[in-house]
Amino acid sequence: MKASAPALPVAAPGWRPATAQDIARAAGVSAASVSRVLNNTGRVGALTRERILKIAAELNYAPNAAARTLASRRSRTVGAVIPSLENLNFAIGIDRFRKVLRERGYTLLLASCDYDNDKEEAQIKAMAAHGVDAVMLIGASHNAQALGFLQARRIPVLLTWSCSPEGANFPMIGSAPCIGFDNFAAARQAALYLLDQGHRRLGVIAGTTVNNDRSAARVNAVAAALAERGLAPPRIVTTPASYLVSEGKAALQRLMQGKGRDAPTAVMCMNDILAYGALLAASELGLDVPHDLSVTGFDDLDFAASLSPALTTVRIPAEAIGDAAASWLVDSLEGRQPPLPPPLSAELVIRASSGPPPRAPAQPTPR
Repeated sequence: MKASAPALPVAAPGWRPATAQDIARAAGVSAASVSRVLNNTGRVGALTRERILKIAAELNYAPNAAARTLASRRSRTVGAVIPSLENLNFAIGIDRFRKVLRERGYTLLLASCDYDNDKEEAQIKAMAAHGVDAVMLIGASHNAQALGFLQARRIPVLLTWSCSPEGANFPMIGSAPCIGFDNFAAARQAALYLLDQGHRRLGVIAGTTVNNDRSAARVNAVAAALAERGLAPPRIVTTPASYLVSEGKAALQRLMQGKGRDAPTAVMCMNDILAYGALLAASELGLDVPHDLSVTGFDDLDFAASLSPALTTVRIPAEAIGDAAASWLVDSLEGRQPPLPPPLSAELVIRASSGPPPRAPAQPTPR
């Protein structure tokens, strides 16, 4: 006989959720003191605070978000839509964003859109329906309708991850606040380093540049650096999945096979996952890194320094972006009108996977 599933718990007749007034009566304090403790505002003695929090836990108290929103016209919830949950640096930045929001008494509502602007627009509208106080987005590539919707609803929006020294200017909503770093300048720095090492033929492995201004800026920076030196444009392979090691392997094989004396002597990967795949493919092709081929990444994820050889890469300020974005949004929502920070710094980290080009073009080992 098939076992039946356990029944879901049902509230006892007459049960109701605990309120702040219940906590105040049990603790023998005023409702105002309970409010200051639960909302982390104002000063309350340490012993009183401890007693209030203990009673709140015993009563399984949870704030009534709907009532709070009606009373204050604010939900103390901030929405964030990111392109991908697979990007470890997005995860690092969003985790810091969440922690700062929590410290300031706000909750994060998170969604992803798979680099699809129509999906992002739907997520933005769903967040607005849930009453978010503000929205954080990644990059500068967004539907004009989505950004116009936020403006019409008077929901503040902050763009992150992409930022130039001149700031971000988007005609559909005027001048959009932006906290991030200059992707073009960061990739150009890495390309110039390779050119200064003596490389003249560069390959690029990048994720999609569709609805991805970060990837597009990095690829364009490599082409611009080569043009500045009067050199041929880079060979570029874009991958359908940006965060699969297998895509990096396949892309490196495409760049190197059949190119002969025209093969790149250095390959710039626009994230560290693709670079890891490229290093594996180079080994399988019999190419010694960096003596036959230099490989660089972009991100400086935790594993980059532990690869063999250790990966030359661009360290991006993911945690700093999350910290600054959350602090700026909360300060803005609370009426402090903070200035935007200047573009954050990305740093080229030189390790063993890059060096001067070989004296003769590297040739993949026949398979």
